[in-house]
Amino acid sequence: MPADVAPVDVAPARPQGQSSRQSSRPSRAVQRALVTAVEAWGDGLRRPLVPSGDDGGVGPADDPGALPGLVRLVLRLVLHRRLADLGVLPAPPAPGSAEDTWEAHRRLAATVAGDHPSADLPVLGGLFRGGLPPRTRIVDEAWRRGTEALLGVLDGEEGACDLGALHQLLLSLAADDARQELGQEVDQGRWVLRRSATGRRSTGSWYTPPDVVDLVLDHALEPVLDAAEAGGPEAAATARLLGVRVCDPAVGAGDFLVAAAARIAARLVRLGTDPSRAVQDAVATCVRGVDLDPVAVDVAAAALQLCVARAGGTPSDLGHHLRHGDALLGATPTLLERGLPALALSAVAGEPREARTVLSAHRRRHVREVAAAAGDPVSVTPGQEAPAADAWCAGFLAPAEAVLRVTDGSLRALAGDGAVDAAEQLAAAVASAVGEAALLHWHLAFPDVHAAGGFDVVVGNPPFLSPLRAGARVSRRRLLVRAAADGLGGPKADDSAYFLLLGTRITRPGGRCGMVLPDSFLSAADVADVRAHLAGSRDLTAVWRGDGTEFDAAVTPVVVVLADRATAGGGASAEPARLVGRPPRRLTGETGDWRTAGWGHLVTENVGGLGGLAGRAGGAVLADLAEVTADYRDQFYGLRGHVHEAEGDALPDPASGLAALVTTGLIDPGVLRWGEATARFDGRTYRRPVVHLRGLPAAMAAWAQRRLRPKLLVATQGRTVEVVLDEDGVLLPCVPVVSVVPRPDGPSLAELAALLSSPAVHDWLRARTLGAGLGHRTLKLAASDLRAVPAPTDREALGRAARVLPAAALGDRDREDALAALTDRAFGLPVTEHTDWAAARASYVAGPGSSGRTPGT
Repeated sequence: MPADVAPVDVAPARPQGQSSRQSSRPSRAVQRALVTAVEAWGDGLRRPLVPSGDDGGVGPADDPGALPGLVRLVLRLVLHRRLADLGVLPAPPAPGSAEDTWEAHRRLAATVAGDHPSADLPVLGGLFRGGLPPRTRIVDEAWRRGTEALLGVLDGEEGACDLGALHQLLLSLAADDARQELGQEVDQGRWVLRRSATGRRSTGSWYTPPDVVDLVLDHALEPVLDAAEAGGPEAAATARLLGVRVCDPAVGAGDFLVAAAARIAARLVRLGTDPSRAVQDAVATCVRGVDLDPVAVDVAAAALQLCVARAGGTPSDLGHHLRHGDALLGATPTLLERGLPALALSAVAGEPREARTVLSAHRRRHVREVAAAAGDPVSVTPGQEAPAADAWCAGFLAPAEAVLRVTDGSLRALAGDGAVDAAEQLAAAVASAVGEAALLHWHLAFPDVHAAGGFDVVVGNPPFLSPLRAGARVSRRRLLVRAAADGLGGPKADDSAYFLLLGTRITRPGGRCGMVLPDSFLSAADVADVRAHLAGSRDLTAVWRGDGTEFDAAVTPVVVVLADRATAGGGASAEPARLVGRPPRRLTGETGDWRTAGWGHLVTENVGGLGGLAGRAGGAVLADLAEVTADYRDQFYGLRGHVHEAEGDALPDPASGLAALVTTGLIDPGVLRWGEATARFDGRTYRRPVVHLRGLPAAMAAWAQRRLRPKLLVATQGRTVEVVLDEDGVLLPCVPVVSVVPRPDGPSLAELAALLSSPAVHDWLRARTLGAGLGHRTLKLAASDLRAVPAPTDREALGRAARVLPAAALGDRDREDALAALTDRAFGLPVTEHTDWAAARASYVAGPGSSGRTPGT
């Protein structure tokens, strides 16, 4: 935000001592109150026993499905108190008083929700809508116990946490099986809350610290606001600012939209708008949002309504601006025009053979219909946009065994472009296929924005959900997500990468998109085509990597901000702002072309001199000097049943029929820990794992013979490159250990070990693979990464480095410095300080006097 624009204060009071880097978190007292309230209300749930409506007989409502309603009640009651403090709503009855009843609360909620409007109260919708299942109530004694517990802690500093923080806590308690983990214990007749390990992780819900929100908006929103304010006569600047449209497609608690509205309002105030009016107008006109969690949508609306109220404005219902839906599941006019792709009728993993047979018949019919259409685009009749978009999605989502499903011809008919047989049955099949999918067709959800060419700014912190962690979210849903993204992304691509693609798709020409992503996006092979696609059409204006403290989840975030190149002048782009850490600090120095390969080097502090050598014309790489081989699952499964614990402590000689098996955990830099550390193979733990060579099948025996030769073994994950020499060829690598064998007339084993152990290679590999490892400072390597390592140019210096390596590997700091200097010289680089490499090596247990061993000792 420009220095002369004072921010509009729309944030809740922060408890004393609360860091500005993080959202306020519920205190333990608030957490206990939340649990007590939900348990009390759960105990008091009642519903009619007779469906006809005879309320005389009621029984306990022990259905775990009541839990989302109770969560909504907690948030609604807190919001009611906040709005009452600001004079928007009447104060709730005193907790525990005779007036404090479920029926009184229900009547007020129905009025504010707009079910029974009153001239005296605003219509806010959101959290005041929905709740418990129809005709379910809470007995007064239980209601009073819950409200006393909850509202009793909200008046002090410890109750100052925001609704998003409360919702996040409640998500951490939610579970798939509410009866077991969070619902009613039927045998005791009591509701007991238990913390769930799956509730929040299954949705990827980790709300964003304020400093990260500010960083995204600084680079994504501020340039757009600058352009709007300066884009014409000053008298029209207010209208231009109010014409800016900002969207968060994974809105969560609304943090990005609240902050964006505050920034727009601050500029309006500078132009002369009254502060209360400025916030009210910014919220009412400029922000849009979507979320798969309907409660999150309402929490975001509540956060924006509180902003307006705190500024002295009148909050309103935001239901037309904040939508419930899966942002990644939907059709577009362009996709509809192309017709249904054959990908929709592909089988996915786990579908039974019978279903595949049915699907194959549908696919043959689809091919005939596509041929008959002769490439003509699908024409959607006005009024049929929503049915046609639903049908396109149903083509992907319908189960493979469905007897009636959408193909290209039926899509055209449902779009009004022809007659359709069994139209009613097909419409029912479409409704069944998409019934629980929460489709979100962006051009229909926000028609005004679509007509204007898209959003000016798309920002957010989407869920981090790889298919490996997402369970049932894989399969047919994944087909649709990939089709909407023009087939981009591999099988392990994280959903967040698709949100970034979505953001660039729904921005107008000249717009910007800024997203918080897992740092794996920078280097993961499964999103390489996503990066290439974005590099071909967008300018990367800013990239930041955090320090791993931002979220409770075990992930290090990055921020990627992209600008549309079509209206940015074209040609060579300016160097992106490169930022790391908290608070962010700017990196300088050469980075090379960010449009090629991974983007990790952009946020690596010690890229090293090899960055300029990689990919140089005619430059040799490690693959020219050595054979670099990684084994795969065939070798892993081939060793099953042939691995045992050795009887003695000495490394066995393969001539005896035994060979030591080496896993990644047994390799430290220059030190083999076979016989010292434990190793895991096929679910079992070993101290001295050996392979019985004579019992191996012929194919595996031939593989073992190829591996039992002099080589280097390189672990694939560690703080730095972990390599040990196997000069006698007595070690068998266990997947995923990589083998490196010198080529004739190339460097020796010791020289290759010095090369791979060098700080220059450490820095280069860190930049190349940033984000692939499990930790903030972890390298995760593949054989392809090692093959691409630039080759040294000074063999004499490399030979001297090889002679220094054994002592350096055991922790001799002077020898480590010598190794660094000699390998820098071998690469033709100026000798420099390598703090990251030195810190990584110092983190290992190995040191002077270590009990680690080298082969043959």
